[in-house]
Amino acid sequence: MAKRSVTKGLPRICIDENLSPALGDVFRKEGFRVLEVSKHPGLRGRDERDFIDDLRQQNAVFVTGDAEFVEEIVDQRKRHAGIVFVEQRATAEGKEWFCLFAAYGIIGRCDESPRAFAERIAYVGADGVRVIYRGEDTLSYSWSAIDHRADARPTERIHRPRRSRKSARTA
Repeated sequence: MAKRSVTKGLPRICIDENLSPALGDVFRKEGFRVLEVSKHPGLRGRDERDFIDDLRQQNAVFVTGDAEFVEEIVDQRKRHAGIVFVEQRATAEGKEWFCLFAAYGIIGRCDESPRAFAERIAYVGADGVRVIYRGEDTLSYSWSAIDHRADARPTERIHRPRRSRKSARTA
C-alpha cells in the first residue's frame, strides 16, 4: 500500500509497551503520528491507568494487548480517545493485519472529525471485528464480509451490486 501523507484530521496513535513496535509502523504507513510508550520517558514503565486521561486530552488512540485494562475501561465506562485491543495470542501477522484493519476504520470514522473514534474500543471477536461504544458491543464486520471483500475485485469492494426492485419482486 502506498504511504499516505500525515493527515491533521487523524488522532495520534499510542502503542502500549506490551506490543511490538512493528504495530506502530503499520499505523505510520497509513499516515498516523505514532507514540510508543516504550520509547517515551514520561510514559515508559507507568501503568496505562495513570495516563489514559492524558491520551484522551491529546486525542491519542491507545493500542494495547492488556485485556484486564480494557475490561476495566468497559466496566467503569471510563472516557478515552479510543482503544484498539490487540489479542496477545494472535500471531505477529494477525496483529499487524488487525492494526491495519483498525487504521482503516479509524480513518473512515474520523473523516469528518478527528475525535470521532473517541469512546470506541475495537477488538477481534469470534464472529468478526467488533466495536464497543457507550457500553454497547456491536459487530462491525463479520468474517464472511471481510472474506468477501478480500476475495472481490477492487471495484466490487467499493460498489456492492444491488438487486433491482423488479428482480427482487420476482424472486
